[in-house]
Amino acid sequence: MTKKRTTMKDVAKLAGVTQATVSYVINNSANISDEVKQRVNEAIQKLNYTPNYAARALKTNSSTIVGIILPDIVNQYYSGIIEYLENLLIQSDYHTMVYITSYNAKYESDIIQRLLANNVHSIIVLYQFTDPANWDILKNSGKPVIALEGGSHCTQIGIPNIQTDNFAGGHLATKYLLNQQLKKIAYINQTVVVDALQERYRGHTEAMKEADCFDPANTLYLDNEKDYYQECCRIGAEIAKSDYEAIITTSDLIAMGLIRVLKSLGKRVPEDFRVIGYDNIPPSQIFIPAITTIAQPLEEICSRILDVLFPTEDKDLSESEPLTPSLLARESA
Repeated sequence: MTKKRTTMKDVAKLAGVTQATVSYVINNSANISDEVKQRVNEAIQKLNYTPNYAARALKTNSSTIVGIILPDIVNQYYSGIIEYLENLLIQSDYHTMVYITSYNAKYESDIIQRLLANNVHSIIVLYQFTDPANWDILKNSGKPVIALEGGSHCTQIGIPNIQTDNFAGGHLATKYLLNQQLKKIAYINQTVVVDALQERYRGHTEAMKEADCFDPANTLYLDNEKDYYQECCRIGAEIAKSDYEAIITTSDLIAMGLIRVLKSLGKRVPEDFRVIGYDNIPPSQIFIPAITTIAQPLEEICSRILDVLFPTEDKDLSESEPLTPSLLARESA
């Protein structure tokens, strides 16, 4: 049997006050005595009451809900951003409604409609939509919208698009290995077509060309439509039989997967192959060996997102300037 949702009416009855008084206490919007506040808060805790912010938004035509759309939560890069954003938003009494699309264009469209139906205050998209037409839907919604690495179409139609300097990230990783006199470098790209990944690859190829050692045959592709670890097994087996000296990947997850496969095949990292990841997710620090990685400035990214979403006169909203990644040298390279 489905448990009945606790309502504001239930809280008011237990606290011996009106529903309006409960609302005033929750929203801190009236001069209520400390004794009444205590009774209401005790009733809220006893009944485990949670305000229905979506229903309130529809009723009042105002909202403190910020919708967040992301492609997955397997990559802790995204969960890290969510954590930062929620901590910042809650300080301003905003709440989040988070949806995951799994890079599915139909899910993207459905989720957008669901967020709009809930009358959210604004929408943050943390990746480049699979279907560019979904950016047009958001643009025409009348809601504040901001993207992280949203891609060229997002920027072209005027949606604020926070970006990190992905070209610099790819270039930085490659130069780090070249400076160690390593020339035979495998670059593990992904089949998904995303501007950010293309820019990282462009940075890599530029650095390799500067050293006069670029060979397109050294670019291997991980198929995003298939299981990540199975793809790491396939690519790792190929690398294990090769004369590569180092490997650059587009995520820490791929780097850790490849290292595990290489170890199972009797190879050592960094002795046989140097490996560099991307994103600096928390497990990269405790993995054995600890992953040398390109770190994304998460706090700066989240602060920039909210500065653009909630502009103030004293803020310089230079969202078009890419944020700078950095290389963290650890054990794997």
